[in-house]
Amino acid sequence: MKPAQLVVLLTILFFVADIGVIHAVPPADLPAQAAAGDAQAQFELGKKYNHGLDKAVKKNYIKAEKWLKEAAAQNHSEAMFHLGVMQETGRGFIPDAVAAADWYLEAANGGNPDAMYTLSLMYEEGRGVPQDPVEAAFWYQRATDVWSNPTK
Repeated sequence: MKPAQLVVLLTILFFVADIGVIHAVPPADLPAQAAAGDAQAQFELGKKYNHGLDKAVKKNYIKAEKWLKEAAAQNHSEAMFHLGVMQETGRGFIPDAVAAADWYLEAANGGNPDAMYTLSLMYEEGRGVPQDPVEAAFWYQRATDVWSNPTK
C-alpha cells in the first residue's frame, strides 16, 4: 500500500470509527467531565475538536491535541490511535511517520486493533519504523485476533 493510499484509508477509518458511537458522556456534560479528568469525556471532546462536526465545538487542532493527550495520559488507547492518525496525516501537526508510529505502538500495546493493523502496515512498508515483515505479520495477527474476538 502506498503512503497516499494509507492516508486515505486512515482518514476513512478515523471518521467511520465515530459514526454510530454511543457516547458514554452526554454531549452537554463533555467539557465539565473532561475538565474533571474523565478520560472518555476527554477523548470525545478531543474528537469533536478534531473533526469540527459539532455545532457547539468548532474544529481546533490545538484543543483536539490537548484533550486527546489528556485521555492518552490515562491509557486511553483510542485517544492514542487518534493522535497517531493526526500526527501521520498532518492534522494539527507536521506529518511525522516516526512520531505516528510511536502513538500507534502505545495504542496497540493498549489493545487497540486499529493501531495494531496500522502498525502492521507501517512495518510492512518501512514507514516510520524499520521495514520488518516479521513485525508486520505479528501486528497483523494481533489485530485480526482482537477483531475476531473483541471480548478478549
